[in-house]
Amino acid sequence: MSCEYCHIGHYELAYSPYIHWYHGKIMVIPNAPAYSCDICGHMEYDASFLQKIDHLLNRFAEEAQSNTVSYRRPVVFEPNLMHTTRRSQ
Repeated sequence: MSCEYCHIGHYELAYSPYIHWYHGKIMVIPNAPAYSCDICGHMEYDASFLQKIDHLLNRFAEEAQSNTVSYRRPVVFEPNLMHTTRRSQ
């Protein structure tokens, strides 16, 4: 398959880390299947891999929404408000 970026090179199977931001957190999948151009180095991840990741993330989001998670209110320690006053002598 010819490169969609440079239109000269050809894609070869390669493995590369897949890095993705998901709801403010970084997700890293090492050795994700991808295709790399032998001329310019342009890389595209395998479509079936991306579909599987999308499916897993959607499933995770659905499960997280369906489970009712009760959060306890955080304990806040307030400074001691007692004041000591000196008596005038």
